Formats: sequence, C-alpha cells, structure tokens
Amino acid sequence: LLQTLNAKTIEREAAEKLENPSLLKVILPAWAAAGTATLTNLGLKAFSELLKVSLKASIVCFVAVVVPCAAVQIQSINRGLRLYPQTIFFPIYSSLLVLSNSLFGSLIFLESVAMKPHEIGVFGL
Repeated sequence: LLQTLNAKTIEREAAEKLENPSLLKVILPAWAAAGTATLTNLGLKAFSELLKVSLKASIVCFVAVVVPCAAVQIQSINRGLRLYPQTIFFPIYSSLLVLSNSLFGSLIFLESVAMKPHEIGVFGL
C-alpha cells in the first residue's frame, strides 16, 4: 500500500540515488516481495499437506492462495529490480525471505515445538 501511495516519490528518489539509495526505500518492495513469497511458500506447504487428504481441497488452496501470492511476489520483485540495482535489492530481499520463511513456517506449522531450548537459540542465529 505504501508503494502505491508513494510511487512517484520512491521512483524519483531511486533515480536520484541509484548507487546509494535509502535503505528504508529499498526495504519496501523487498519486504512486499518477501512477505508474499512467504505466503506462497506457506500455501505450497498447505497444498502439499492437503494433497494427502483431498485433491479437490488442494486445488482450491493452490488456486486461491498460491497463484495470487506468487503473482504479487513476482510483481514486487520486478518493481524492486526496476527501481534499484540487483546488487542492492536482491541481498535485502533474500535476507528478508529467509527470515520470514523460517519464522512464520516454524510458528504456523509448529516446527519449533519439537525443538529444545538450545536448538531454538541456534535457530535464531
């Protein structure tokens, strides 16, 4: 939403500061892409779990969750790469993607329940 409201400002600042953009401005499209990528990955995990139970439910999950999230993810990645050089945008996007996938995957699918306290500390590193 912030990208849409501030589109002209972000594009102007990105063009002016191509080699040294504001980190907060780079994080906007990177976080949008990483957030929707996390939703896509969670949807794929749910799809694979539903596939064991019901083909019809898994198809509904795929069409209703995975496809729209993947479309927004691709749009956000393309927007970030259009605004900022790949060497600036992609590392931030990748870091946010790994962090959000790990955090939300462990919370939603209860993967952290089986971990011992020292394993959770290592996981946080």
